Amino acid sequence: MMALVLAEQGKILQSDVPQLSQTDAEITAALKPLKNRFRFEYDQNKHGTHLSNYLGTPFLMNEMYPESFPQLRDAKRWQEFYFSTVAAKVRAWQTATLDRANRECKLRNPFTYEMPFWSVYQWDSRRKGWTLGDDAKSAIAFLPRDTGAAMLKEALLRIAPRTLPGELVASTHDSVLCDAVEGRTEALAGILREEMERPVPELGGLVIPVELKVGQSWHESTMEAYEALVTT
Repeated sequence: MMALVLAEQGKILQSDVPQLSQTDAEITAALKPLKNRFRFEYDQNKHGTHLSNYLGTPFLMNEMYPESFPQLRDAKRWQEFYFSTVAAKVRAWQTATLDRANRECKLRNPFTYEMPFWSVYQWDSRRKGWTLGDDAKSAIAFLPRDTGAAMLKEALLRIAPRTLPGELVASTHDSVLCDAVEGRTEALAGILREEMERPVPELGGLVIPVELKVGQSWHESTMEAYEALVTT
């Protein structure tokens, strides 16, 4: 998304925009220098994408991230561009998900996790029409959030038996934190990559590439990208 915005603004060439036909590694390599060079645009797109995906309005985007969207019109313009390009199908998915949650009063993810919803839509007597209810944003968040959580849980269940005592320290959001002695780094990195990049049968064999980092401490500033061979 950031590359598309930069190209539209004339800050980079259209030929510099990564294509979906490229590999994940190629796309990551192409975007990394853009992220460092265009920090404002990076933060703007990160904030806008997250809020827009979860029913955030331009008003909320401006209110929560005024540094990224100084004026309400900036948020409106960004969101209109987002939903007309890379997220053209997101609106339809949001509507279908809300309708399903409202109709069935629950949602179930591919791992069979379920969550009930009681107020997806509510009647607005002043406007004489249906509006989003208290459960609307929770319904939109459930499938990506709990599916991601299930994927990480399954990965941790596979990783734990393959690590030494004390190596597996914690998991946060979509990451796994480990503590390894010298000499175990490559083996542990291989285990993490193998298990976290294992195809997910519940999602049609989906594979999500991972980024490995290693450092002398857990602080982000000490971490460096680490490429390790997958252990066999």
